[in-house]
Amino acid sequence: MDISISFDGFTILMLFGAAQGLFLSSLLLGRHGNKKANRILAALMVSYSIFIFNAILFKNQMLYLHPQLIIALDGLPFLFGPLHYLYAKYLIASNKKFSAKEWLHFLPFIIYKAYNIPAYFVSESELITYIKSWEITGRPFFLDFSSWLVSLQGLTYMVLTITLIKKYNIRLKDVYSTIDKINLNWLRNITYMTFFIWIVVFVENVLILAGREILGGKLDIISLLTAIFIYIMGYLGLSKSEIFSQVRVPERKFSPSKSDLQPVTANSAQQEIRADAGETEDDPVQTAPKYEKSGLTLENAKAYLNQLLNLMEKEKPFQNSELTLQDLSDKLSISTHNLSQVINTQLKQNFFDFVNQYRVEEVKRALGRPDKQHLKILSIALDAGFNSKTSFNTIFKRFTNHTPTEYRRRILDKG
Repeated sequence: MDISISFDGFTILMLFGAAQGLFLSSLLLGRHGNKKANRILAALMVSYSIFIFNAILFKNQMLYLHPQLIIALDGLPFLFGPLHYLYAKYLIASNKKFSAKEWLHFLPFIIYKAYNIPAYFVSESELITYIKSWEITGRPFFLDFSSWLVSLQGLTYMVLTITLIKKYNIRLKDVYSTIDKINLNWLRNITYMTFFIWIVVFVENVLILAGREILGGKLDIISLLTAIFIYIMGYLGLSKSEIFSQVRVPERKFSPSKSDLQPVTANSAQQEIRADAGETEDDPVQTAPKYEKSGLTLENAKAYLNQLLNLMEKEKPFQNSELTLQDLSDKLSISTHNLSQVINTQLKQNFFDFVNQYRVEEVKRALGRPDKQHLKILSIALDAGFNSKTSFNTIFKRFTNHTPTEYRRRILDKG
C-alpha cells in the first residue's frame, strides 16, 4: 500500500511545532543552573514533540505501515500533567532531591503502556484488523476510560501547579521587597493556558460521548493546541530570559501568615505604621502558628519594632530596590525569623508590603514638592526604590487607589 505524508498547511504547522519542541529541549539540556528543572522541562518538550509527530502519522494513516509504532508512541498525554507540575516544583525548590516517590506521578502512564504490551506480540495485519473493528464494535472500554482519565489528570495537575505557584509568590513577599525577576507569573500564565487546553480536551471527550466532534476530532484539536503551545513557549523562551535563567530563590522554612493572604488597602504613612503597631499593645506576640515556638517576648518585639522603624525613617534603606529581609536583619543585628515575626505580628504586614509602603510614601512626598515638579514620575519612583514602571504603577495604585499621574494631578489642583 502506497502511503505518504500529505504536506498540507495543517501538517506543516504541526511539523514545525514538533521541531521547535525538540530545539527547545536541546537548549534546555545545555543550560546551567537549575538542571533538574531544565531536564524536566526538556522531557516535557520532547513528549509534546513526539505526541505531535504521532498525530501526523495517525492523520496520514501511517498505522497501516507500522501499527506497533503508533502504539509505542501512544499514551504520552499521561506525561504532560506530571511533568508540568514537577517542572514548577523543582524550579521553586531547586535544591530539592528528586525522590523515589516522585515516580508515582508516572504510574498512570506506566499502567497504560503495560496494557498495550500484548499488541507488540501480534502480527501487523491482525493489529490493523483489530483496530478497524472499532468502527463497528466501538473502541475498547479501557481506551475510552483512559481518555477521560488523562483529561481529568491534566486538569488536576494544572490546579496543583497554580496552587504551588500561588504559595511560592506569597512566600516571596516575606523575604523580598522586589519580586519582578523572581516571581513565577510567566509560568502561572502558561499554566492557565495549559489548563484551558485540558478543558478543551475534556469538552471534546463530552462531545465524542454525545456522538459529535464539532471541534474537528480529538487528536487533531489536541495536537494543534499542543503545537500552538510550543510556539508560544518558543516565543517566551526567546523574549523572556527568565524562563531559562530563573533567579534561584533561597528556600525558607515558613508558611504564609493570614496577613499574607489579604490585600493591603490602607493609605499608609510612617506615623500610621507606628499607630498600627500601638494597636497591638495588648496582643501576644506569637499570633501566627509559625511563631508558636519563637522565644521572642512582647517587650523585645516592641524594642525591635522601634529599631526597625527608626532605621527605615532615618537611613531609608527602602531606596535600595534589591532590599531583602536579610539586609535589614544584618543592619539591625536581629535574626531574620524574629524580624519577620515583628513585621507580621506587630504591623500585620509581610515584608514586601512593609517596604513598598515606605516607597509609596516617599513618592507621594516628592510628588507634592514644588522643586520636584520638573521630574518625571518614573524618575521619582526609581529614586524611591522601585525598579520598574509596571510594578511601581501596580503597587502605588494598590496603596493609594489612584494612579501616580492622577495623584500628582490631584496634588497640583489642591495647590
